[in-house]
Amino acid sequence: MVVNVNFGLARYVTALALVKHNFSLSSQARLILWTDATQTTALYDSAWQPVWPRWYDTTSLRWKSSNFLFGRISLDDFGNVPAIFLQVIQASSGSASAFSAQYASIYVSDPTNTAGFLQAGRLYMAEDWTPTHNFTYGNASISWVDPSVVDTALGGTEYFEPRSMYREVTFTLPYLGLVEGVSKAFGLTRNRGVTGDFLFIWDPAVPQLMQQRSFVGRLESINPLDYPMFNLTSMAFKIKELV
Repeated sequence: MVVNVNFGLARYVTALALVKHNFSLSSQARLILWTDATQTTALYDSAWQPVWPRWYDTTSLRWKSSNFLFGRISLDDFGNVPAIFLQVIQASSGSASAFSAQYASIYVSDPTNTAGFLQAGRLYMAEDWTPTHNFTYGNASISWVDPSVVDTALGGTEYFEPRSMYREVTFTLPYLGLVEGVSKAFGLTRNRGVTGDFLFIWDPAVPQLMQQRSFVGRLESINPLDYPMFNLTSMAFKIKELV
């Protein structure tokens, strides 16, 4: 499968996500950014990458586990965890790096897919905002939220109305410079509000955990831009995954 993209004009691209796909555990994907519509000169080529990367350290798995060899999700979890393929363009330092391109191609190879077809609910390609200074540890968290309804009868029997679980991230960026705070953080709240979505990636420098801690979400609330010191701003974020 190949998806060809034309942005209409040159745009900076840092990250790619294929969300809610049906690609198998052995599938691979490749991103190429082109300088021209005829696809003769590549600006960036990720080479073939596993759609489902390693999640676990081998030492944490049992010898005969289905995922012992490659450390990917187990056969029991496959189909029950959010299916998202992520590709982050990275500099040699491991930090995200943007390329300006108008044309892109996403290739997917999955010859053993038992469904007989390949599909993805959404393609997401965007430029990043990586804050100059990290969020503060101690108040940063990621959690699974289960909105299922639980009712208890008078006799004590519980009845459940299952609903889809989603992830939620909270953190604070306490060391935003004046320009970064107003132009980026404050600008993000104006641009996205509580209905506009964006791709959240916890840390692209740790690819083993990236798929588990990344999702397309929205701001669950709009928090103010605080001014704790002269020429220093701060903002708290609460991001809810869209399911």
